[in-house]
Amino acid sequence: MGAVTLAAASLSSCGLSLKPDPIAFDQAQKAYVELVSGQDDQLMSQLPKEVQNPTTRRTMAAMRAILPPGQATPAKLVGWNDTVGTSGHVETVVMLYDYPGEHILAQAQFTKTAAGALALANFNVRGATDTETRATVFLTGDKAPPVVDR
Repeated sequence: MGAVTLAAASLSSCGLSLKPDPIAFDQAQKAYVELVSGQDDQLMSQLPKEVQNPTTRRTMAAMRAILPPGQATPAKLVGWNDTVGTSGHVETVVMLYDYPGEHILAQAQFTKTAAGALALANFNVRGATDTETRATVFLTGDKAPPVVDR
């Protein structure tokens, strides 16, 4: 138990959180809606200037092409990472969208500015298998993950 407490204190002292940033989750969902609905200009405007180009537009069209038809369920947060390193503060959010008979994993990565604002750094989607989605039950279920004290 002491190791967990120490880890939590260490995370707090360097600005990391033990929970996903709700603003990052909201912004990631917004990016997905923009991709699905073809709002490429809006999504593009949030990306770094160096990737605002025709190649990125073609990539958005290719990502949209793999999305199943129909309405997805609301996003489920199934993964999250908050990292501080020599290149800055990065938050990653992974969401699961269920469609009839198919699943999509969407990942959004944000950099944090010095003022603490989130800036979309990249966004991608891919199909997910039933096995991968079953693994997310651990993350989205009502039970907390088991604690391993080493």
